[in-house]
Amino acid sequence: MTLDTISRVLNLECCWIQLFTLNSNNLSLDAYHGFTPYMLDGMTAIDLTHPLAKEVIGLGNTVIIPDLVSYGNFDISLFEEAGFRSLIAVPVITHRVNGIMGAAYRLKKRFSKDYSSLFTAIASMTGMAFYKCLLIKQAEAKEGSKAIEAVPIVESPVEQDRIERPEPSEPEVDAITEEELKNETGDNDEEYEKHIHRMKVFRYVHDHKGN
Repeated sequence: MTLDTISRVLNLECCWIQLFTLNSNNLSLDAYHGFTPYMLDGMTAIDLTHPLAKEVIGLGNTVIIPDLVSYGNFDISLFEEAGFRSLIAVPVITHRVNGIMGAAYRLKKRFSKDYSSLFTAIASMTGMAFYKCLLIKQAEAKEGSKAIEAVPIVESPVEQDRIERPEPSEPEVDAITEEELKNETGDNDEEYEKHIHRMKVFRYVHDHKGN
């Protein structure tokens, strides 16, 4: 969005933003306007060891080249080969240098001090917006990890099946007196004796179970 705005307002024919990754020499081409496929390949391959990156990111200096044909110190001939004649590159700064913002014209151009200051201010605002985005992402990631930690652990059905459950107790046997039994069986002594025998066997098995 920044490049779209400044390319329209400042009538830029080519502009780009490169940011570097912490703890590495890599530079990412995060936004560009007016690049040819050849320029895209060449600028994507640039890292912090490149002369332009050393000057702008390493030293925090602004690079202004009114005529690319007569100036080849920064190894950026790909702009000249693509038909551009002048170039400006400034550091993208927050609390430190985060990258490069640059622009190129197809005609020779003498960049005034006011123009250079304006371009540097735009790069700084872009850097602050980038830094705020990083802070928001870090906060969201931290909140996300806290939310995950707060979720209660629910045992899976398999784990729940592994929980030891008490063995079902023996069914209680209603106590019955011999008198009540005799009343139930009436005068049938044979049935009475069979029932008494079954009760004795049951009690014996129940009393000796598990021994």
